[in-house]
Amino acid sequence: MLAIRSLIAAHRHKGNHLITTEVEHASLYHLFQQLETEGYAVTYLPVDRFGRIRLADLERAITPQTILASIQHANSKSAPSSRLLTSVACCERAASFFIATACKLLLKYS
Repeated sequence: MLAIRSLIAAHRHKGNHLITTEVEHASLYHLFQQLETEGYAVTYLPVDRFGRIRLADLERAITPQTILASIQHANSKSAPSSRLLTSVACCERAASFFIATACKLLLKYS
């Protein structure tokens, strides 16, 4: 959470828009809710029944004001998203930062 706060604070001059998912881990989900009260605009992307975002939704959500997209790559209930690299490319084209939370991936598949 500190890393996210530091990153967006350092790049606040670029904008105030953040992207995450509706199923993000509770600790990050609550952080994004808190950031909304601090003046950030947050888009919560829906996921399909496999826990994956639709890339078209991500592409539509990215604006010139987008600082960061934080997308959960895997959790204890879903398989890893095969769309990780494409998601990174979408953010890279928009000069936005991308974070993939994947801590549960190690626990699930180790």
